[in-house]
Amino acid sequence: MLREQKEQGLCDFYDGAWSLGTAKEQARQPIKPQAAAPAHQAPRMKGDEPASVDAVAIRQLLGKSGSMTTAALAAAVNRNARGMVSVMLSFERQGVVIKNGKGKGVSWSLPVTDEAAGVRLRYSAFYLLTYVKRITVDN
Repeated sequence: MLREQKEQGLCDFYDGAWSLGTAKEQARQPIKPQAAAPAHQAPRMKGDEPASVDAVAIRQLLGKSGSMTTAALAAAVNRNARGMVSVMLSFERQGVVIKNGKGKGVSWSLPVTDEAAGVRLRYSAFYLLTYVKRITVDN
């Protein structure tokens, strides 16, 4: 069937494949190479760049109301809840806040910095030193 159409000049076997038209027509049309896209494109953001969130403002919010969800914090600082998650995770790495829970039930609170924690630390250090002294005296 293709040979019949080749005889009529409707198609041709050219460069290892059948194509419409003749080989002469195909040779006249230059093949345009596709423009290669860059390997690493800059991220495309929709809308304006979000305003930065101040760690002091987050501390004040959490100080007033205790622990808060990501959505509540985002609403308080006029941000998207999805974008607020990355902000809060960076604050957690800096030690500004503590993440409570996993998944959808995540809340954020301030780290514990009360006197009781300091007393417990000194108490533990005292017992550690007395234990070390006992070991060195006994040996």
